[in-house]
Amino acid sequence: MLRMPQFQLHRPTTVDEAVALKKTMHNSYYIAGGTDMLPNLKHKLYPAEHLISLAAIPNLTGVIQENDGSITIGALTTIADLAVNATMTAHLPALAYAASVVAAPQHRTMGTIGGNIMLDTRCVYYNQTQQWRTALNYCLKCQGTYCHVLNSERTCAAAQSADTVPLLMAFNATLSFVASGGAATLPIRDLYTNDGRLHRVHTLPKGAMVTSVRIPALSPNLRSTYIKIRQRSSIDYAQLAIGLTGLFENGVVSELQGVFGALMPKPKRVLFPEAEGQALTDALIEQLADISWKKCRPQTSIVGGTEWRREMVRVHTKRGLLALRDNHKILE
Repeated sequence: MLRMPQFQLHRPTTVDEAVALKKTMHNSYYIAGGTDMLPNLKHKLYPAEHLISLAAIPNLTGVIQENDGSITIGALTTIADLAVNATMTAHLPALAYAASVVAAPQHRTMGTIGGNIMLDTRCVYYNQTQQWRTALNYCLKCQGTYCHVLNSERTCAAAQSADTVPLLMAFNATLSFVASGGAATLPIRDLYTNDGRLHRVHTLPKGAMVTSVRIPALSPNLRSTYIKIRQRSSIDYAQLAIGLTGLFENGVVSELQGVFGALMPKPKRVLFPEAEGQALTDALIEQLADISWKKCRPQTSIVGGTEWRREMVRVHTKRGLLALRDNHKILE
């Protein structure tokens, strides 16, 4: 039986109070829904002497505001609310769909958008019981000195597999956060690093707390879709996540990109300048799918054969581009 380790729970009522607590406490973590963190603590993936609950802080929960076309989402807005909110389904249906396929209903009810964005990287050599990891002499992500995926001591290949991230990156969304130096913002494209090690995968200042995410006003000509591949149609993390966006004018592409998750610590952004000024013909879609296949190289950090997952990059890039061409907002 996996038992919860002992920790002290703190309940600040303001953002500044939460950040101050984090600064002064050793082995402390913010916690919102806890759907990923609490299982990790049971597996003793990292020590947590103090958990700082964000539940009592106002103006972070259930906040989805539209202002001049931009949309701001409070960090504690639940994934379930994100999936059904009228503003989201009307203006960003692909992102609402991405939220709807996060884990299972119970997880979406508790989990938050802030937690999904800050989700820790995952690896089959790391997300195991302590006894399993001890037998392997741990790994580079935490407590060890060697990455069993890359056969290297230089960097960790644990994968970022959050469902909302590919489209948020494609939409050029921005995080708002508060750190000891005050409030600031950061493009989500700049949030992730190429090193999946604990405390190295994100670029936020130490102790920073995410307060909201802002999606800028998007062109009415923008089309987007999201595709998730996983072992089961619920609960499981993505084996491959694809967010595709394109600007179309009278059927002609002016901008096209894809963001591919569950490959490496940093989602892979692929631009398609080859499509600019052209209609998405079947032949061009085949060409772009091949480009995605060449640029995306899944690692063994995620369950599923790497060659199969790489072929799924090609197959589902093609499927997603067909959806964009035909203006199908989501794929199921």
